[in-house]
Amino acid sequence: MSLSKVRLELPIHSKLSEVEKLLKVYSLAKSLKELGGSVYVRKNFILRAESKTRGILPLYREMCVDHRVIHFLRSYIISDFMDLLLPLLKAVSDVRITTNNEVELIVMKYKKSITLEREPKNYLAKIILMFPRWFRKGSVTLITSGDLMTHVLKIVKKGLSKRSSVNSYTDQVPWNEVSEKKARFLVKSLRNYSLEELYSIISSLKPTRSELELRAGLDIFEYGQDVAERFLITLNQLKSRAKGQRLVRAIENVEALVMNNRNKLGFATPDEKFVRELLDNIRYLSEWARVDKEELRKMLPIPSKKIIIRLWERSLDDLFIGFYAKTCIALDERKVMHEYIFDPYTLFFRIYVNEKPVGHAKVFVCKDEDGEKVLHIDYIGLSKGKYRQLHDCLKLHSLSAVIKYAMLKGYRRVYVAREIIPTLNAKSIRNKLTKLGKQVYSQYLCEDKFLVWEST
Repeated sequence: MSLSKVRLELPIHSKLSEVEKLLKVYSLAKSLKELGGSVYVRKNFILRAESKTRGILPLYREMCVDHRVIHFLRSYIISDFMDLLLPLLKAVSDVRITTNNEVELIVMKYKKSITLEREPKNYLAKIILMFPRWFRKGSVTLITSGDLMTHVLKIVKKGLSKRSSVNSYTDQVPWNEVSEKKARFLVKSLRNYSLEELYSIISSLKPTRSELELRAGLDIFEYGQDVAERFLITLNQLKSRAKGQRLVRAIENVEALVMNNRNKLGFATPDEKFVRELLDNIRYLSEWARVDKEELRKMLPIPSKKIIIRLWERSLDDLFIGFYAKTCIALDERKVMHEYIFDPYTLFFRIYVNEKPVGHAKVFVCKDEDGEKVLHIDYIGLSKGKYRQLHDCLKLHSLSAVIKYAMLKGYRRVYVAREIIPTLNAKSIRNKLTKLGKQVYSQYLCEDKFLVWEST
């Protein structure tokens, strides 16, 4: 392909700040996408990012090894990398960046890997910007095919003429779920990862729709609980408060309903319609017996808080599970979360209390000694503080949630690491499970475990 080269005066006549240069290049890169390709920027444009409170932040993989300023990086990185850098600059106000006065951009027809180790020979266009310095004008050099030159020149002028701010661009980044809170999580993650690695992880995510959402006290109850018996105890308490035979007979009718439908009140397989009907009847009877709502709540086998357990979606938000639960899989604690999120045989069940994420159950898909596919609950991580008193309740509901999932997906058995709930009333097993998929960090996979459910 025959290329033409044109050098023009840059339509910017004053020295720009580091952030202003970054925004000009970002704007130009966005405009260049009109050519129908992917835009890459030379890594030696953004040389350094430093926070007064956190020190130097590693931008590129190379800087994870050497934190000194690298003045000359020959490789290119896709310009969308800046979609992650801009929210970070907005969320952490004390980050200062250092940029080069010269920047090179290339437009590739097809998207390559995240980085290009050397300049490719075949490209749609190459643009070299020299920003103004004191007493020196800036310039722009365009290298492209002759038939594209007019179009490229028009795009470059449009991209460089835009006036923008960090705030105006962060409202338009592809990952609009990168809130300021999550951006701060990303900054913490730079303890183990470079920003380039985080971008590579995030851009590779392929979120799925959540297959499961279970409500404690409706879709599931505490593992091992005799739910029917708990409801019968509640009804008996109401009967002791009853005044008049009509109320006693009404309570006895509901007792008979429970005893005749015990199969609809399994802790992992309750019939939602039947549970709702039963709760409506009990609430009506409690009003008749003049039991207030707070007292009734304590009688029922329903958690005091609204507890929801959802299967993860392998989304950006799921990368931050460890931060929410304050466990060792937070991205700044252990470089492992990305391995879990890309492993199809690792599952996380996220735990919410009153809509607040407070923990997770980590589950591996394994093969048992007899070759059957089974689930192993390797860890249940929960935040402390005001939710510490709910830990036992949350763990037991998590077991029920995983068992329900196993039933729906046809797994043969469910195990739980003995260390998670040492006093569990279940069969203790010492068999060896083999995890399917990637080898990832596990706490207790090879340790003693409980068999908490087996299909019949």
